[in-house]
Amino acid sequence: MSNTNRLAAMTRLIPRIVRPGTAPSVELVPGHLEIILVLEGTAGTRPVTYEDLERWDATIEELVPVARENLRRRTGSDGWFPVKSAPGLMIYEASDGEAASRMLLIDHLLQPTPIGGVIVAVPGEGQLMAVSLDEMDALESLRVLASASEVVAKNEGVPLSDQLFWWDGSGWHLLAVERDNNEIRVHPSSGFLTMLERLASMNYYAVAAEA
Repeated sequence: MSNTNRLAAMTRLIPRIVRPGTAPSVELVPGHLEIILVLEGTAGTRPVTYEDLERWDATIEELVPVARENLRRRTGSDGWFPVKSAPGLMIYEASDGEAASRMLLIDHLLQPTPIGGVIVAVPGEGQLMAVSLDEMDALESLRVLASASEVVAKNEGVPLSDQLFWWDGSGWHLLAVERDNNEIRVHPSSGFLTMLERLASMNYYAVAAEA
């Protein structure tokens, strides 16, 4: 393949979030989410194959940042819509139907990064729901987020995940959700609990300063 054709192909790459099991892919959240690449064309999009990578003399790890940058150029923060009944909860709407892939741009879409990071749900390719953790009150929306992710995932033709995922400012982590009849339990990691302690203390000092 000529350099001109290779460069043209690079401009048409975008990332897509999928469930584990699709190759070639890059792991995003072990056991739950992976990143594949799709190539846009006049007839729509198609997944990038190992044959494509061989022809381009590149690895998927090298091309994911390229695809992410292509997606960033067409993505604005004006796609967020707040859910008034749940403090901190937002839904992202993407005209191209690839809202879930925007979780890869969370550091671009929410600036500056909230003190406690961001919790997201991606029940399907076209859904991205997020809770921005700027204060402890935002945690009240986790149950709403977990419930919504389950309902939407069940109604998706190809669901992604009914779990929650936490962005800590540098990477993604599973925030495991367990459902038993009408009960929802969220199992935080040790890192998440440490963040909550820090967030609680900062909120306490902010309230004390206002007193």
